[in-house]
Formats: sequence, structure tokens, C-alpha cells
Amino acid sequence: MPGMIRRLTFARRLSLAGAPQDRPDARPTGGVAFYARILGYFKPDARRIALLVGLIWLSLLVGVLEGAAAGVLVDAVLSDRPPTDTPSRLLLGWLPDGRAGRVPALALLWLAFRAANDTAMLLREMINNRLRYDGTARVRAELFDHLQHLSPAYHKSRPQGDAIYRMSTDALGFFGVLDTFVGAANSVLTVIVIGAVMAQFNASITVVCLALTPLLLVANAYFGRTIRSTSAASKRADADLTTFTQRAVATVALAQLFGRQRTEGERFRAAVDHTIGAGMRMSWQQQLYPWTQRLLYAVGYAFVLGYGGWLVFRDQRDGRADGFSVGAVTAMLIYLGQLWEPVRRMAGFTADVQTNVAACARVFEVLDLTPAVADPPDPVPLPVRPRPLELRAVAFAYAGERPVLRGVDALIPPGEMVAFVGPSGSGKSTLLNLLPRFYDPTAGTLLLDGHDLRALRLADVRGHVALVPQDSPAVAGTVAENIAFGRPAATPEQVRRAAELAGAAEFIDALPAGYDTQLTEAGQNLSGGQRQRIAIARALLTDAPILVLDEPTSGLDRAHERLVLDTLHRLRGKRTIILVTHSLEAVTGCDRIFVLHEGRVGEAGTHEELLAAGGLYTALAADPVSDEPPEPTLVVQSLEVTAITSLQALSSLG
Repeated sequence: MPGMIRRLTFARRLSLAGAPQDRPDARPTGGVAFYARILGYFKPDARRIALLVGLIWLSLLVGVLEGAAAGVLVDAVLSDRPPTDTPSRLLLGWLPDGRAGRVPALALLWLAFRAANDTAMLLREMINNRLRYDGTARVRAELFDHLQHLSPAYHKSRPQGDAIYRMSTDALGFFGVLDTFVGAANSVLTVIVIGAVMAQFNASITVVCLALTPLLLVANAYFGRTIRSTSAASKRADADLTTFTQRAVATVALAQLFGRQRTEGERFRAAVDHTIGAGMRMSWQQQLYPWTQRLLYAVGYAFVLGYGGWLVFRDQRDGRADGFSVGAVTAMLIYLGQLWEPVRRMAGFTADVQTNVAACARVFEVLDLTPAVADPPDPVPLPVRPRPLELRAVAFAYAGERPVLRGVDALIPPGEMVAFVGPSGSGKSTLLNLLPRFYDPTAGTLLLDGHDLRALRLADVRGHVALVPQDSPAVAGTVAENIAFGRPAATPEQVRRAAELAGAAEFIDALPAGYDTQLTEAGQNLSGGQRQRIAIARALLTDAPILVLDEPTSGLDRAHERLVLDTLHRLRGKRTIILVTHSLEAVTGCDRIFVLHEGRVGEAGTHEELLAAGGLYTALAADPVSDEPPEPTLVVQSLEVTAITSLQALSSLG
């Protein structure tokens, strides 16, 4: 129980407090700069957007002629009234004289306009699809890359499902904003042109139809607020469901072990019900808004039919040759249909954009985090080769906690094999995470060949260091791809040699497809010891001159433990090897052993020297069994693996 309590304490310290945190950038979160930042993702698509605008104008022109053709066709059958509007008179200039010739010609002309408009719409949809795919891909790629650079503290403090949801769903909001802006610009142009054409038929009808716009604005103001709030709540519920699903899938074996399947099922259904409730509240608002709009549209259509019909009756009764005609009513009904959607988009601009703005803001929330560990402005170049490593008064404390390290001093020449040992909570694994600069010390300095790690490029630092954590991760792909993860250009022979040195070749050859065997999620089709040997082979295959291993022999049987240790000893002199282990057999042959006590190096020397001193090391040797909880170590979890697993789980929900 004490061990479990300490484990929970470590987990809480890392997840709630964390190391030096990734800092939010002071970027604009609203206004012109905010929208310009969103639209900036579509700069490479400028030509496509220009073509899209051209097609919109073509659709508008064809739509005007289409309405005029329908009106002239009706009047060509019912009367000889000469049209007074410009589009109709333009059409008549292309038509033969007499009704017999005009009717079929108008029908064919209307069909041509309809076909042209539909073709333009088809091309517009295809361009829109390409813009959506390309723009969303850019957002996802930048977000993914940024997530890869944020500190381990960030990823441990947030559920993985949140990152997945931002990449898979929130990224779609960027095209939504572009589409809304392009649609709004198109709407303004359409309202001006269609309104001017309608006014040529009857100004009073046009004014009354446009007078309904304030009612649309009132509806937009109301539904804009409710849609944004319900949409944000629905997104949070969806992200929570994604997180719950990912975690549940990762702990299926634990649920089975403790008979928690029914309870977990109930929790899952509760999460789904919460998502459904939030989604239905959003759906009600999203459906009530267009329902209100359609009622207003109906008022406009009723007015055109009623008032326009009365004008036709009045002018026919009075015998006016240039009076209002049935064809004019028909044309105005068509124009009204073309007018309402642009008016709706203009009035509903705010409501339409709110859901997408909320999604974009969630993406920027992550992109605006400045990584706690990053390259310096003017890094010192440091090519990869064997170099001395020095820890000079290194101290480290997690936020809000007492220091884990309180001034560690150690000098490790190239080619030496050293070990850090110590009791529970002495900071061994924390120290390992400082070496590849996953965190920076809160005081003191880590030096590589005399250079402060903070003055070097991260790529140069990590090119020198290959870390094998105790919790050995596996990435998506084959066994060979996992071993060659740090050196993709390695030959099959080099991969096999690294596996042999790590004691992994025997079990790999026994797998169904050998080195081509695909690993399942997080390598669950391998045992813990097998994953560890693959991780060691991965480190051995790199060109890193410094190998850092956290409990490299845990989970191994005696034979493979001996094989791994023999490999490490053979590498002494060729590479610097740094061990954190409780295995006395592993440290006895080390050049030096550093004994950590209360965050400092309490003793240092060879195995024989430390035993002869009769101090801390002797006490550890007398009681080698430790219930030490794992200190915060880096868990290098592939976002691709997590995203695929969680999204597959969600897809099964239908």
C-alpha cells in the first residue's frame, strides 16, 4: 500500500504540477488579426479561390438569365406584352419573332442556362472539397508537429483524446470560416444584382421582400449566441467521449481482471448519453434557426404571389398593355428564391461562423503554446561524436513541489560505463530525463563537451543521447521498423545485428513473420521483456555515443539479462553507458557508481570501493529489494498509434 500511495503521488505531481510548463504565446484571439490568421492557411490556394469566385459570378449571371427566360416563356404563351426589364429584353434580341418560334427557343435556352448553372455548381463543389482537404491537412500537420514539440509535462497533463479531437474535428473549422467568408462576399454581390433586377419588375415588392431582412438579423442575434454555446458544449462532450474511449480500450485487460466490464459499460453509456444530450441541444438550435428562416421566406413568397397576382388582375382588368404580367410574377418568384439564401448568409454570418471560430480557437490554444524546451536563438553546432558529459550542481523541482534534485555533480568521460543508484525518491529517473533535455534543470548546468545543453540544438543534444526508458514504448509498424526507428536507413543486416546484441533475435525469429511482424497497439502482442529488448536494440542501432538505460534488465530472465549486460560491457570504451538499475550484477562492472541520496550524489566510486567504504551503497547492497515507484519518465507514445486506435473505436459507435 505505501508503494501504491507513492506511485499515486508521483502521478499526481507530474499530471497536475508538471515540469517547467509550455507557455501560452501572446497571439491575438479575435478581430481582424484572428480571422487573417485563419485564412492564412489557404494562401497556397489563391488561384483556386480566384477560380471559385469567377464561377460564383458566372452562376449569378446565369441565374439572372434563367429567371428572365422563365418569365419571357410564360408571357410568350399567355400574352404579347413586351417586357420592360433589361434581362428579358436582352433575351428577346436572341429569339425569333412570333410565339411559335419563341416558345421552343426559350425552352432550349432555359435548359442551357440550367445546365450551365448546374455545371458551375459542380465545379464549385469540387473546388470547395479540394480547399477543405488541403487547408485541413495543413492545419492538422502543423498541429501534429507542434504537439510533437510540446513537453512531456503537457501531454501527461491532458487526455490524449483531447489532442485527437482537435486534430480530427476542430481542424475542420478553418475551411468553415473560409467558406463562410466567401459565401458572405458572394451574398453581398448577389443581393445587389438580384435586388436591382427585381426592382425593374416592381420596386414595392422588392422593398417589402428586403424589409424582412431585419427579422432575419434578430433571429441571427438570438441563435448566434445559443448555437455557439451549445456547439462548444457538444464539442467538449465529444472530446470527453473520445478520451474515455481511448482510455477504456487501453485498459480492457484491467477491466477484465477485476470484473469491471459491466461498470465500465455503464460509464461508457453514460458518456454516450451525455454526448447525445449535448448534441441534441445543439441540433435543436441548429434546426430551429433554419425553421425560423423558412417561415420568413414563406412570408415573402406569399406576398409576391398575393400582391403580384393582384397587380396582374388589376392591369388585365384595366387593359394596360404594359401592365404587370404572369411572367413577371414567375420571374420574381425565381429571383426571390435566388435572393433568400444570400440574404440568409448575410444576416446569419455571425451564427454561421461561430461554430467554426470556436473550433479554430481550440486549435490556436495549442499552437500558441511555446514549448518549455526549445532551440536557443543562436545554437552552438555540435556534430555527433563521443564527448564528456558533466553535471554541475544540477537541481530540479516540479512546479509547486520540493526539489527532487538538490545539486548533483558528476563528470562522465566518453566511453565510460557508469550507474546511478539510490533509494526511493532520490531522483534517478528524473535525472535521466534531463540528459536528452526533455526538461531543463531549475538550477545548475548540464554540459556536453563543455557546452551547456541549453545552448545547443535539441537535435544535436538528442543525437548524442539514446534513452531506453523502463516503460519501453512501441510504435506503429513492423518489428524491424521499431528497431530502426532512430535510424530508418539501417540495412536489414544492421537491424538483425542490433537485435542479436540486445538478445531479441531469438524471439523475433519465432514470430509469425519474423522482423516483418506487425506490432499491435503499443506492442501489446509482445511481452514486456520482449518490448524492452526491442527498445534496447533500437538504442544500440543508433549512432548516439551516449546510451542511457533505465532498468535495462527488468523483465528479463537470467539468460537474457546476462546477454544484455555482456553486450553493454562490450560497448564500454566505444560508447558512454549510463545505467539506472537495482541489479547489483549490472553495476558491479561499472567504471563508477554514483549513489544518489536526498537529491545529491552521496557517494561515488567503483563497486569495490563503495563496499569498502561501508556507507550508503553498502546499505543498498545489503537490502537490494526496493519497492521504489517509477519516477516521472518520458513515455514516448506515437500520436499516430493513439489517433488510429481511438478513431477506430469511435467509428464503431456508428
